[in-house]
Amino acid sequence: MHDGDRARAAGRRRRAGCLLVENWKGALGGHGRASFFYDGRQGRWHMTFVTDDGEILSLVGTRQGESVVLVGTNHFDVYVGLHRMTWSPLPGGGVRQYWELSSDGGATWRRVHDGHYARRP
Repeated sequence: MHDGDRARAAGRRRRAGCLLVENWKGALGGHGRASFFYDGRQGRWHMTFVTDDGEILSLVGTRQGESVVLVGTNHFDVYVGLHRMTWSPLPGGGVRQYWELSSDGGATWRRVHDGHYARRP
């Protein structure tokens, strides 16, 4: 993952490709683990972040066109508010993670993170 060399992540597929587990190190110094998976019964995608100090951010969403859009609310750290994360395919097989935050219930959004993931050669 690349975001101006400020954040790093390494992911692994688990459970026959149905679960992606990511170990991440944030630009602000924190680190933790994220799980990304699809719940076929609900027809929804889920992503859960667990930080090094035990805080949790859970996002839920659906596929919208070629992208997966997830939303959830955070009640800790400097990113309190409604989160929207969009995962979109990139040419060559990579993906873009575009993360936004709203402090007014979704009326306006500001970028938190714009990361590009690619498989290592």
